[in-house]
Amino acid sequence: MKNAYILVGPPGAGKGTQAELLDEELDIKLIQPGVFLRKEAEKDTDVGVLIRKFLAHGLIVPNQIVDKKVFQVLKKVKKDVLFDGYPRTIPQAEKLYEFLTEKKVKINFVMISLQDSLIMERINGRRSCSCGETFHIKYNPPKKKGVCDKCDKKLFIRSDSKKNIVKKRIELYKKETAPVIKFFKKKKRVNFVKINGAKPIEKVHQDILVIFNDNGKD
Repeated sequence: MKNAYILVGPPGAGKGTQAELLDEELDIKLIQPGVFLRKEAEKDTDVGVLIRKFLAHGLIVPNQIVDKKVFQVLKKVKKDVLFDGYPRTIPQAEKLYEFLTEKKVKINFVMISLQDSLIMERINGRRSCSCGETFHIKYNPPKKKGVCDKCDKKLFIRSDSKKNIVKKRIELYKKETAPVIKFFKKKKRVNFVKINGAKPIEKVHQDILVIFNDNGKD
């Protein structure tokens, strides 16, 4: 592992979409704690029930639960790594920074910015299916209203996509995760890049690819 890419931004900024595009296009290891947490929350284990409660109220899942999974993967990987939605707190940032610097891994911090009004519009318009497909009533609507294109099941609004929860998620991001941005921005050994998340998906993707391509020339 020569490079680590940390993709950070507010809810609705398109981190997940960009991470999946990069994962398809590049030879990297994608680490998405959010995906793991949502899958775990579907189980009726003690941990699953606990995670489900945090996600339903728009709260950040405790560090120890997330960190355990992340570092299980990180210690085994040899490829360059892309983090989507991690770290989200200062303790997580400190732990990850220490690990990567000890390994002499170049840290690339990519911040996708987005205004609160656009965050609300993007998240409130999301529709999900139990099969895993996701849609948006404005940007990526299903062919038939309220029905999944893939399996014909009824679409639903995720609990963390409801208006009151979205507002709480934005507030929580500003309180907990925004300091992570300041943490990495102050580090001299970090390549810090800010990207406008209001641009079309493909344009944001191209802006991010520039960072990967520049590192490939090293």
